[in-house]
Amino acid sequence: RGHAVRVYDDATSKLVRSLEGDCLAQGHSNRISCVRFKKDRELASGSMDGTIKLWSIGSKDPIASLPGGSDGTFEIIGNSIDFYGDYMIVGSARPHKHLLLYDMRMNRLVSEVAWRKMKPAASAAARRWNVAKLASLQKTNIIAAGFVDGKIVAGGSGSNMVKVFNPIRSSAPVAADAFPVDQNTAENGELRDLYKPVARFEVPSAVMGLHVSPQPVLRKGELIGDQECREDAKIIAVAASSGQVYGVKMPSSNSTSEPII
Repeated sequence: RGHAVRVYDDATSKLVRSLEGDCLAQGHSNRISCVRFKKDRELASGSMDGTIKLWSIGSKDPIASLPGGSDGTFEIIGNSIDFYGDYMIVGSARPHKHLLLYDMRMNRLVSEVAWRKMKPAASAAARRWNVAKLASLQKTNIIAAGFVDGKIVAGGSGSNMVKVFNPIRSSAPVAADAFPVDQNTAENGELRDLYKPVARFEVPSAVMGLHVSPQPVLRKGELIGDQECREDAKIIAVAASSGQVYGVKMPSSNSTSEPII
């Protein structure tokens, strides 16, 4: 019934508020596929209408509406919104640059993380060619994405793959304020490359969801099959469209992902 975010009281199961906007501050116009709380009373929702809405549960109207990406074309089709400090990651269905990084201090897009990496274009014509080339390749729809200790973990359909991205600035654990606001780029609306892919793991069918263990599950010296684990490590649980769940060792900064189940 409509395209609204509905907030319920966990204790009573009663509807507290329906977040749907009005004629002055419009809500979503298509299916809502993702909702994520930022704080106790603030949340973000993503939709197939190509927008992210920011809400306070004290009002039915959105606080802000964020367009998705420099070319304005994308859909959010899965559980692919997450927060880390002052930043929000959004995964989408686009021909390229599927992961969008927003600075929530300004509610502004600061980086587009490319799923497939290509050489920087030297001209506007070369950029258009790159976009057309990427669009002709097998489409990847990001269905699940999130932050893990400052890293980005994402997966989806099309390429049937999970990828891990590390911050470019440092191989050390990233603080929540790791990307301070650059006033020059902020005022000009320029985007920066802030993450790079460091590992990938293919599954036999589409990635429908993923979750990383809060604490290390694998212990240093533990045998996994005939291999010895070299360090304590977290596990990425990957739910596939085939109905199977796979386990992937969360890579360190300089290692690659390894299937364990």
